[in-house]
Amino acid sequence: MRMINLGCGAHSIDGWMNVDSRKTGDNVIVHDLHQGVPFEDNSIDVVYHSHVLEHFARSDATFFLRECYRVLKPGGVIRIVVPDLEELCREYLKNLSAVRESGTAANVLNYEWSVVELIDQMVRREKGGEMGRIWRKPFVENDAYIEARMGEEYRRARAALVGQKGEGPKGLWARLRQTLGRRAIGDAMRKVLLGDEFEPFTLGRFIAGGETHQWAYDRHSLWALLDETAFVDIQFTDHLNSRMPNWSAYRALDAIGGKPRKPNSLFVEALR
Repeated sequence: MRMINLGCGAHSIDGWMNVDSRKTGDNVIVHDLHQGVPFEDNSIDVVYHSHVLEHFARSDATFFLRECYRVLKPGGVIRIVVPDLEELCREYLKNLSAVRESGTAANVLNYEWSVVELIDQMVRREKGGEMGRIWRKPFVENDAYIEARMGEEYRRARAALVGQKGEGPKGLWARLRQTLGRRAIGDAMRKVLLGDEFEPFTLGRFIAGGETHQWAYDRHSLWALLDETAFVDIQFTDHLNSRMPNWSAYRALDAIGGKPRKPNSLFVEALR
């Protein structure tokens, strides 16, 4: 079996061919997926990518999926995980209704988070955006709600910020000041060199870095995109089930302790 994990980030898998734009592990192939999928035609049994497709512009998504189709063997499986636009919208509308009916502090906080979750990654102009500002707070008032929404991503971010050994707010702010100080020195030098071009350069560099979401998908639009790309037997599933061979060995890609690794996700599989 030849299996590839595209845009793997920190979740590379032993025995798979892991690909990312950065060297995130010893077993990771560095490659820009905007240039295609770096494997031969009809050579791969399983293609997997999680929270990758939304980082492609809508006009580039078809090219990327055609590349996935090209490298798959006939009958090969593709498994795609993306943020679920329908679920995000339903959560926002639920919280909007709740805050209009009762403007309690909890309802306001959850409403404000649902707006951030829906919009921030599409419009942010700096690393972390509005989501990062909330996660960097020493104390997050609706911590349990955000963790339920974001899963491991939030838990890892908070652990990194507050420290694995109970660093606490004082240590957190010391490290933030250190990081911001280094960033300020670098930005000051660039401002001198670039002058009026500094802000466009900074924004362009950030957008080109791939952090922002370029599109969003629901059940209809994702099905239509796969159908357009000639995939067949398109089926929506969940974080626990898959048509991948030996999925139980790899379920940790999408599930931790029976719960989804990224709770606000849409899971789909199709065959070549």
